[in-house]
Amino acid sequence: EKGRLAGARVLILPYNARLSDREAESIEAFVRDGGKLIVFYTLPNRLGDLLGLRRVRHLRAEYPGQFSRIALGRRLPGAPKDILQNSWNIYVVEPTRDSTRVLGRWVDRTGRDTGYPGLVVSPTGAYIPHVLTQGDVVRKTQLLGALLVRLAPELGPRLCEEALARVGAVAGYLLGQSVAGIVTHLGLLGTITLNYSSLSTIYSSLVVMLTVFL
Repeated sequence: EKGRLAGARVLILPYNARLSDREAESIEAFVRDGGKLIVFYTLPNRLGDLLGLRRVRHLRAEYPGQFSRIALGRRLPGAPKDILQNSWNIYVVEPTRDSTRVLGRWVDRTGRDTGYPGLVVSPTGAYIPHVLTQGDVVRKTQLLGALLVRLAPELGPRLCEEALARVGAVAGYLLGQSVAGIVTHLGLLGTITLNYSSLSTIYSSLVVMLTVFL
């Protein structure tokens, strides 16, 4: 809470089922001071207001494979064209400001667009309507790197330097820990506990490095 976001540029909230009033106030102050957010799944109203989003409803998959992938196309520089999710439920959201843009949509296992936003980006941050599930770690790491650079362009060179320094590191860290290790080491983020997928630090570092160059 108080003081933990000092000096941070981007705050990643991978899954925060409950947000206290004090935490919400701290995050609001953080954004007012120029900080950015990357939020997954749960979207309290106060965070939605910060991102220019309204939570419409919670939606369970109506048929197998409905939320198979998030298709991005080429809307986010440095990001993959899609990521594999196989999510079983999502939050349906809609932008409340013109500056909030839908950059990715949920597609089913046949490739059909379901019409539901899968990635929404605004000047204050980004939102994905489910947690990052296991699998497709390389492209998910690439997506996180692209979001970090979009929201805080000044991080690009430093992410690249740190990625180069980590090539050859011991494999086996979780995806979120790999990304968090880079940015936490640089003192860039506040609280990060991403922990949904695993792959080697080598892959994660290389993908972040490539994201910076693409």
